[in-house]
Amino acid sequence: MLEEYITGLEKQNKPPKTIISYQNDILIFMNDLHIQPDHFVTATDVRKWIISCYIQMMEKLSRSPRLIVD
Repeated sequence: MLEEYITGLEKQNKPPKTIISYQNDILIFMNDLHIQPDHFVTATDVRKWIISCYIQMMEKLSRSPRLIVD
């Protein structure tokens, strides 16, 4: 299914860098959730991943030094 999606993007004449970016995002998603390319993905899987990414981002922000501007 991933190959079909990438082929569809190519047929839509999406820029190569966009296709690579989309493909990388999908591969990260599948890796994070331990999903194989032939597995079924639900909206709940996507929400779980987005929430996980949001939490990780907020944790990193809370540990980073603050920039104080007067």
